[in-house]
Amino acid sequence: MKKHLITRALILVPVAFLTLQCNKKETSPTPEPQKLSLSDTVTAKPKLEQQDQKDTAEKIAHYIASEYLTSGDLKAIPMNDRKFRHQQIDLNGDGKMEVFVSFYTPYFCGTGGCTVLLLDDHLKPITKFTVTTPPLYADPEMKNGWKTLYVQDGKAWKSLTDENGKYPSNPSLLPASSNEPSEEAQGIFEDKQAEHNF
Repeated sequence: MKKHLITRALILVPVAFLTLQCNKKETSPTPEPQKLSLSDTVTAKPKLEQQDQKDTAEKIAHYIASEYLTSGDLKAIPMNDRKFRHQQIDLNGDGKMEVFVSFYTPYFCGTGGCTVLLLDDHLKPITKFTVTTPPLYADPEMKNGWKTLYVQDGKAWKSLTDENGKYPSNPSLLPASSNEPSEEAQGIFEDKQAEHNF
């Protein structure tokens, strides 16, 4: 009887060992989730920003062509002059981005500067600036809940502050400011933004 048990044990041990080995080979290790390298994350972000910018530019182009300009304006503006740039910034700290739109072709410009629009986040007009030469600067200093804007008119700085939900539309009519933008001020159209057509 003892011999029989020992024989069975000797047969079962190798069988159990082989079964464990087979099971081990059949279950392959779970692959680790793919990790993004620093270069992957750096290149992925601008693509999203570019998509947002493109979407915003298309909405602005539609607004300009269908709401801001008349059909007479559109007939008078040559196709190669139907260009604009835009830049977004939160001017009143509500977490929503206002949009500056800069026109810089002859139809919108004179000797004193060009037309610049300020729109809210739904592309509704806040202020139409005339005879304005970018860049503008949005200073962190708030007046009436909105950032102070600075623009140069000739050699003088002009300070534009919000009144009743609008900024002064013609900086050239304002007196020279005793202040100028601080180092923390954000430049608007300070760098060359992409051109878009409407």
